Amino acid sequence: MTAAEFESWIASQRVTRGIRLVQLHHTWSPAYAQFNGSNHFTLQSNMKSYHLSIGYADIAQNLTIFPDGQIMTGRSLNTAPAGCVGANINGICIENVGNFDVGGDTMTDEQKNAIVRVTAALLKKFGLSPESGVTYHAWWTEGGTSLGTYIAGRSCKTCPGTAFFGGNTRASYDKCLKPLLVAAMNGSYQKEDDEVTQKKNVCIDGKNYTCDVIMKEGSNYVQLADLAQAGYGVTYDAKTKVPGIVAPMTRPGDIAVDEETQQALEAVQHAAGLTAETMVYLMQYRYGDDLVKKLAAAVK
Repeated sequence: MTAAEFESWIASQRVTRGIRLVQLHHTWSPAYAQFNGSNHFTLQSNMKSYHLSIGYADIAQNLTIFPDGQIMTGRSLNTAPAGCVGANINGICIENVGNFDVGGDTMTDEQKNAIVRVTAALLKKFGLSPESGVTYHAWWTEGGTSLGTYIAGRSCKTCPGTAFFGGNTRASYDKCLKPLLVAAMNGSYQKEDDEVTQKKNVCIDGKNYTCDVIMKEGSNYVQLADLAQAGYGVTYDAKTKVPGIVAPMTRPGDIAVDEETQQALEAVQHAAGLTAETMVYLMQYRYGDDLVKKLAAAVK
């Protein structure tokens, strides 16, 4: 669910145990390299399997926030998490997918926005203050003693990361994250997804299609997924984390050409006086191999 959907969802939940702390963690592993934009359920399932394998009764966390800002529920809110010794009984555990130690992942704006809004919504739901209602795993010892901040050599972990919202110390929290939570709770936080989405007819390649059009700051945006109805392929490169589109009836990337096709290309180019760029364009057509062979046969 999105941050906006979570805000509505949490307001309607009936939680029967007392909640006094919202725990913030990073997963460390899986990190951004393991997230491909569509494998939320797979990563969540893998985490649950691992937690069961080390003796937990369920997945450790109550909530998971992914790099794209999507939120997934885990262990029931009515069940204490297995997130931080000393803070579990009256706590809610949020695992943020990524490695936010210095030198690790750079948090996306989408995930940052979701962390702020989800944490603030939980604080409001349970009547907690940003001053005392949030804790980092790094503020606790292995045995469950509260240190109040991260202390190298005494803290059980660096979690949620030495670069998490400016750092994992109490001073970093007070300076960087707490003001955002205060703003989110009083309604002055600038939500990065403040936008209006409406279904509109959009002309794509001369034909009208009904699309979810996002209107933001005076501009209209069509979601990539809506281009599929016009025949465009929508892709996502997990390595570079770059989405892409492939025009209808075309082939992306470099096209491998066998000897027969190469001879046909040369014959067509010579006979018709076409440029090299035009021949590349022809080969990007999904059925370009067959086309140039037929053209070559016709110009003999």
